[in-house]
Amino acid sequence: MRKQQNKTFLHLMILVTTTLGLLVSCKNEKPEPYQAPEPQQKLIPQPFPTTYGFPVSEATLIGYTQDYTNPKNIEGIYTHAWQIWAGLTQMTDLETENGHKIRVFESWRTPQQIKSEDRINDKNLFPLTVPHQLGHGVGLDSINETQLAGFVKYSPAAEKHVVEQGIFDQKVAKSLIKSGANQIIGFPVKSIMIKPVFLPVNLANGKDTIHVWQGPPKDTIRTWDQNDWPNSLIKVVKSKSEADGKTKFAISDFINFKVDKNFTEPFGNFEHGDYAVLVGMHVMTKETTRWTWQSFWWSQYPDTPHFPSSKLHASYRSNVTLDDAASHYAMTAAYSTKIPAQPYINGQNIGESLYAYNPYLEAGFGPSGSNNPVLLGENESGIYNGKTVQNNYGIQTNCMSCHIQARWPQNNSSLNYNGNRYVDFQQSYGKDTLQLDFLWSVNATLGSIK
Repeated sequence: MRKQQNKTFLHLMILVTTTLGLLVSCKNEKPEPYQAPEPQQKLIPQPFPTTYGFPVSEATLIGYTQDYTNPKNIEGIYTHAWQIWAGLTQMTDLETENGHKIRVFESWRTPQQIKSEDRINDKNLFPLTVPHQLGHGVGLDSINETQLAGFVKYSPAAEKHVVEQGIFDQKVAKSLIKSGANQIIGFPVKSIMIKPVFLPVNLANGKDTIHVWQGPPKDTIRTWDQNDWPNSLIKVVKSKSEADGKTKFAISDFINFKVDKNFTEPFGNFEHGDYAVLVGMHVMTKETTRWTWQSFWWSQYPDTPHFPSSKLHASYRSNVTLDDAASHYAMTAAYSTKIPAQPYINGQNIGESLYAYNPYLEAGFGPSGSNNPVLLGENESGIYNGKTVQNNYGIQTNCMSCHIQARWPQNNSSLNYNGNRYVDFQQSYGKDTLQLDFLWSVNATLGSIK
C-alpha cells in the first residue's frame, strides 16, 4: 500500500515538474513576429519585347529622312512605326484580379506613380485624367465637352533613367540650373513615352456612340474638333454578330478596359460600368536625338484610313502581327519636321511641311487670338503642296515642333504649342531654364517652382 502511494506521489511530482517547465519555457520563448497578409497583386512593368528590332540605330532612322522620295525609306519609317505599335499592344502573361489581360503598354507607370514610388495594382492601373495639352492656356476644368481622358506612361528604361537622375525632383532641376546647365541629362535610347486617350462607352445605358475621324475639312483650314466631324458617329455594340463593319462595331474591335472599382475611380464623363475605349495614342521613342514620333487612332477603315494616315501607311501593317483590336488603328509618323529633313542645329524653316497629328488631341487647336481653348503660339509660315500656308491650326501640326520647346520652368510666353515649323535644337529661351529632352510631361511633373 505504501509502495503504491509512493508511486502515485512520484507520478504527481513528475507531472508538476513537467508542467512548470513548460510554463517557464513558454514564458521565455519569444513570440513569432507578426506577418501582415500578402498584399494585393503588384503588377510589374514589362519591358518592350525584343522581337521587334527595337531600338534601331539613329544613323539608320536619320537616313530614312534624307530622301522621302525613296520608297525604301518610307517603308523603313512606316514599318518601324508598326513594329513599335505591335510591341506596345502585345499581350503579357499578366492579368488583373477580374481577368483583364494586360498589354505591354498598360503595365507601365505614369510620371506621378514614378515620382511617388507607387507600385501599380488593379486599382491604379488606369489613372484617368484630362490630357494636359487640352488645358494648355486655359484651366483644365473648362475642358469637358470632348469627354477625352487618358494618361502618360513611361517605359521601364525611361523610368529607370528618371529615378537614377532625379528627373522629377525640383531640387535636382534647380541645382542643374544653378550650375549653369541648360538641359537635363538626356534619356537612353530604349526610352519610350506614350500618351493614350480614351472615350467612355456604356452598352447598357445608351451611352454607346463615339465620334471617329473622317479626315480634315476639305475646303478650308480651321479648327476641327470632334463635334465638327461630319457623319462621324458610330455605335459600339456587344458582339461581332451585332456589328455591320460600317456604322456598328463590336467592343472587341477596340483596345479597352472596364471602368470599375478594380481599375479606376470615376472621372469626368467616365462612370463605373463604362468601357474606356482607346481612340488615340501618341508614341515617342528616344532612338534619335529628336526622338521618333508616331501616333495611332481608331479607324472605321484601317486599310484605307483618312489623312494624316493613308492606304500606304496601312499597307505596312502586314509586316507585323497584331490582334483584331490592335489592327483597327491607323498610324501616322514624322521623324523630321520638314521634307527633306533639316539638321539638328543651324537648319532652316524651308521645304515641304510634314504634318503628323492625332485627330483626337490636336485637330481642335486654333491660332493665337482666336476663341479656341487651346492656342498655337509662335508660328512661321511654310509650304504645303507647293502653296504657302500659315501652319497655325491643329491640322497643320507636327509633334516634334511642339515638344522640342519643352522646358522648365515655363516662364517664357513663346514656349507654347505651335504649328509645323523647323526649330533649332539649340534655340535659346534665356537663362535659368532647362531643356527637358522633348518631354512636356517632365514639366508637368516638376510643377510650379516651390
